[in-house]
Amino acid sequence: VIQVDPASVQRPISPLLYGTNHRYPDNGFGMWDASRAASVPAFDAVYDDIGCKAIRYPGGTMANLYEWKKAIGPVNGRAVTKVIGDQGAASRPERISFGLDECLRWAEKHGTEVVYMYNMANGSAQDAADLVEYLNAPLGSNPNGGTAWAEVRAKNGHPEPYRLRYFEIGNEMFLRNQRFWLNEAGPNIRYISVNDYWVTEADDAVKAYAFGSTDKQGVKHDGFTRYYLMVINRDGASAVTANLKLDRVAARQASIWSLSGADFTAANTVSDPHKVRIEVSLKSLTGASSTYAFPPHSLTSLQFDK
Repeated sequence: VIQVDPASVQRPISPLLYGTNHRYPDNGFGMWDASRAASVPAFDAVYDDIGCKAIRYPGGTMANLYEWKKAIGPVNGRAVTKVIGDQGAASRPERISFGLDECLRWAEKHGTEVVYMYNMANGSAQDAADLVEYLNAPLGSNPNGGTAWAEVRAKNGHPEPYRLRYFEIGNEMFLRNQRFWLNEAGPNIRYISVNDYWVTEADDAVKAYAFGSTDKQGVKHDGFTRYYLMVINRDGASAVTANLKLDRVAARQASIWSLSGADFTAANTVSDPHKVRIEVSLKSLTGASSTYAFPPHSLTSLQFDK
C-alpha cells in the first residue's frame, strides 16, 4: 500500500528537476520580441507561474546545426545560419534574434539554469572550447589562446562569466537521424549506424564511440566539400586505432582536434587552465582508407576537406 500525504514534507528536492527544452528559431518560438529585444511579458508571467528552473538551449534536433558564433553580437550583424526544419520540414535560413546572450540574460532574470546542447554534427573540439571560454572565462583571461572570448562577451554586454555548469554533446545520439554519417568502425569501436538503437555488445568491451556529419542533416554526402568525424575513446589507458574508410570523401588531409587530460578526474581551473587540453594537428591522406590512433580518454574531432 502506498500512501500519499501532501501535507507531509519528507525532504527537499532539486528545483532543477523542473525543466523544459527551449528552441532558438522563430524568436524562441514566439517568446522573444525582436523589435524590443526583450521577452514577451505574457510568456514571462506563465513561465514564472509554473516554476520552471531549468531550460535546455538551443534545443534538440533543430539545434544540431546551431552555430553559436553566428548567434552573438548585434543582431543585424549576425550571419544567416541554417535551421533544421521541425518534424521533417525543410531546412531554412534565419538570422538568429533569440541568440546565446539573449537566452542567458533571460535565464538570469528568471533564476533559471541553462543546460547547453552542443552541436556535435558540425562543431569541433576547438569550437566547443571557445564556447566554454566565452561562457565562463573571467574577463582578462584567455585560457585557450587565440581570440579572447571573455573580452568578446564583455563587448556584447556581459562582463561577468555566465558560469554555465551543464553541457550536452549532441542530441539523442541513439537515433539514426541525429548521427548524420558514420565511417565504418574498427574492432574496438562501437558501430552505431546499424539501426536506431545501440548495438548489443557488452559495454565493457567497447572502448570508443564514433559520430560524424556533413554540413547538412539527413541527405547523401555526395557533392559536399567538408566532412566531420568525432570519436570518444573511453579507455583511460590505451589508444584505439581505427581504420577510416574515405572512399566517399576523397580528402587530401584531415585537421584534427583532440581533447584529453591526464586521467578521468582532470579538470581545468583558472590557476591551472591546461590540465584538459586540445592538441591540434594535420594528417595527410592518400587512397580510400587511412588509420588513426585515438588517444586514451579523449574526444577527437577530424575535419576532412576535399
